[in-house]
Amino acid sequence: MSTTTPDPPTVPDEVWQQVADRLAGAPTPPSARRSMIRRIVIMVVVVVLAGLAGYVAATYLPRFDLPEPDRDLPPWAVVIVAVGFVTGMACLVTAFVRGGGVGGLSGINSEPTAGLRRADRRRVERMARGRAPAPAERVRLLAAIVDRRLRQSTAGLWFTLGFTLFEAAQSLLNWPSWPGILHGVVSAAILVMLLVLVRYRQQWRAFLQESRPRAGAEPTPSA
Repeated sequence: MSTTTPDPPTVPDEVWQQVADRLAGAPTPPSARRSMIRRIVIMVVVVVLAGLAGYVAATYLPRFDLPEPDRDLPPWAVVIVAVGFVTGMACLVTAFVRGGGVGGLSGINSEPTAGLRRADRRRVERMARGRAPAPAERVRLLAAIVDRRLRQSTAGLWFTLGFTLFEAAQSLLNWPSWPGILHGVVSAAILVMLLVLVRYRQQWRAFLQESRPRAGAEPTPSA
């Protein structure tokens, strides 16, 4: 007995219209703004708790008796630490400039998929990364989303790279003490975020390269 494969869930027309309105400059829905604030608060709380956990571990777990950081670093380590700090600062300044300075923070409110249901947002995101087939009539809209993603993520790319270098330099400077280990863990976590962002940008660029001809193709004249 043959079985039919169900069609993949589609994104409703009203959702596409909402995305188009957001791209045109419509204000962020209050629910999306509250959700954004909640995510920021959760991130801050997680960072604070991680810092407190590291402090408690370093203070009240003497059985893990690690040596103090070696202040007499070898010349090669001094060079790496200095390069890490200087390059990290340059990346952070670049992120600030590419992000539009303080005024660039308003870009958070221009998220095209803000206010969508999680399922719809995931479907749109998968289409924008080329991980799911996109309707031909929505390619131009998805290309606009991807173009904005690439522009908005440039500052985040530099920002994440800068913090990775900073934390790696701090880890080497304080190694092998508890602060050095904690900075190393943070550096590794941020590096993973950086690699994910780089991968997303590659997928966005690939979608643009594939979709631009489709979005701007001229209709074929009938014979």
